[in-house]
This record gives sequence, structure tokens and C-alpha cells, in this order.
Amino acid sequence: HENAVTSLSWLHMSSINQPLLISGSWDGTAKLWNVQTGQCLATLPGHENTVSVQGLPPIDDKGRIATGSAGVANGNNIIDHKIRIWEVTGADGNKAQVHLKTTMANDHDGPIRGLAYDATTQML
Repeated sequence: HENAVTSLSWLHMSSINQPLLISGSWDGTAKLWNVQTGQCLATLPGHENTVSVQGLPPIDDKGRIATGSAGVANGNNIIDHKIRIWEVTGADGNKAQVHLKTTMANDHDGPIRGLAYDATTQML
């Protein structure tokens, strides 16, 4: 990252014997890491400002990551804060393919500063 890390979460995939670390930063990116080697496997670009991250349960052995962005200041208002869902495929401990699957409608009145997943209700 080129700025401070603001959020961390784990991603579990059955195709890999170890969890991967997801980091979000003030630099507008999220990154996926192999903790054993310290290698960055993928960068999730294009966020507006600070990024919050949350690993989600896999579907059909495809990892899923939720990211939330704090948005951009426009006068006294914060705009363009979004939640995105990413799909992780081909992760092998050395690299991973990450694709943006969905961008959620902006229904927040302010910046997104954190994410959590409830396994009981399966809600973000």
C-alpha cells in the first residue's frame, strides 16, 4: 500500500490450505496477501478514498470479498461511497484472479468505515 492500512480481514478458500489476508487502505485499494510468504496476490483498485474489507464465505470454491469505500468530499457532503463484491478465482498461494462482480446501490448518508458479515443471517 502507498498509505496507511485501515482494515483487515481473512479470506478462506477450500482450494488453498491457508487463509489469505485482505487489507484495505487510505490509498484507495484493497490487497490480497499470502501471509506465509508476504507476497501480494492481487490488488483491487478503483475505490474512493479509504477502503474497508470483509472476507465472505466462498461459493463453488470461488472466494468472495466485500469492500466499502469512504467516498469523496464534495463541499460539506460525502459522495460516491460504495460497497463492492469481488470474486476470487485461481488463487494458488502465488497469485489470484480477482474480478468485480457487483457494485451496490449507494443508500448510505455518509462514508462507509467498516463492514461485518453475519454467518447466521448471511447478511453483510
